[in-house]
Amino acid sequence: MTRREKVILAATALTAAGAALYTSGILNPGTASSGIEPGSGNSVQTGQLAQITTRFQETALDEWHTTVLKARELEWGANPFARELSLRPSGPAMAAETYRYTGFLRIGDARIGIINGQEYAPGMWSEDRAFRVISLTPREARLAQNNSSEEIRLEMEKDPLP
Repeated sequence: MTRREKVILAATALTAAGAALYTSGILNPGTASSGIEPGSGNSVQTGQLAQITTRFQETALDEWHTTVLKARELEWGANPFARELSLRPSGPAMAAETYRYTGFLRIGDARIGIINGQEYAPGMWSEDRAFRVISLTPREARLAQNNSSEEIRLEMEKDPLP
């Protein structure tokens, strides 16, 4: 069992124990003796819940929070124990803003490209596993973005220095 799985298991156990203690009245003596059962329709609790629900539905998420939620849905949908979550924009249209292809070297049969200041050979993954290099030529680099079947084509920047 990995460390992450152990942490999740411990958090789940502590939550279950806390819920049991709370509902039994040990941590909250008022609920055990008051006779309030879940779903009994206490008007104060129902009003507060309705207020919170209405406020949540009326609040629009900003662009950053929407991006975070979409990244979590995409990556955790397939693997809830995903180790690294990417908040990079997806799709070829956003690649120019995210990745920069600034250099190419050929040493014998080896091809090396410089993307975002790091050296990559075909088949290599980026450090954050956000993309994998498919191929490199002096004019372009082709990348496969993590969790996407779309291919990103980066053209060599003519003047990489500002």
